[in-house]
Amino acid sequence: MIDIPWLDDQKADIKGYLQGVEATGSQLVSGVKDQVTELRQFTTSQRTQIKQDMGEVLVLAQQERDKLHQDLAAALKVASQKHLAAVEAQANSLIENAGSKLRGKYLKELLTPVAIVALMLFGLGGLTGWTFHKAAMGELAPAGPRQLSLEQWESLRWAVSQEGQLAHNLIEWNQPNLSECIAGQGVGNESLAVTGYEKRPIKYGNCALWVVPPGKRQFGPKPSQ
Repeated sequence: MIDIPWLDDQKADIKGYLQGVEATGSQLVSGVKDQVTELRQFTTSQRTQIKQDMGEVLVLAQQERDKLHQDLAAALKVASQKHLAAVEAQANSLIENAGSKLRGKYLKELLTPVAIVALMLFGLGGLTGWTFHKAAMGELAPAGPRQLSLEQWESLRWAVSQEGQLAHNLIEWNQPNLSECIAGQGVGNESLAVTGYEKRPIKYGNCALWVVPPGKRQFGPKPSQ
């Protein structure tokens, strides 16, 4: 076998070149694997992010729906308050209109409620589902509807009760004697009052009042002169 020195050198160079190519190929394959792994991880991360974004969108949608419900409830409440204010204005006008027809000085001395009215008032209407209409006696005031305070409502309810009607009748049946009684100038129908088990003279605070209308009053014979 012929030994050719330069051929051995060429073989060594080729072998070294092939080893370099193999190393480079291994590096390329490893890099591709790493890139594929990173791509898979990136895709998974993207999916996770999409899920998170969808969850946030659902939360925002729920919040918007709740806010819409709250806005609707607030709008209904405002509308109801406006309607109640209108009813308040109407009721106050009714009380003022009826009270102006009575004698205020009698009411201040004898009655606690703000007015004596012969009206009938039924509940609120509109959004609250109640009905407010014209009373059986008197007319609706032209000033517009008004809202009643609790004290005014209690006073009005008392005024149309049996007790309130009696107080109204006492005022009507005893004019003008009632003003004299309030002023302390009235004369009682008895000079003695029972206090406990004894009778004591009356000096002040007593007054005889009619408890029936004029058509039902009865009188005895006139005293002889």
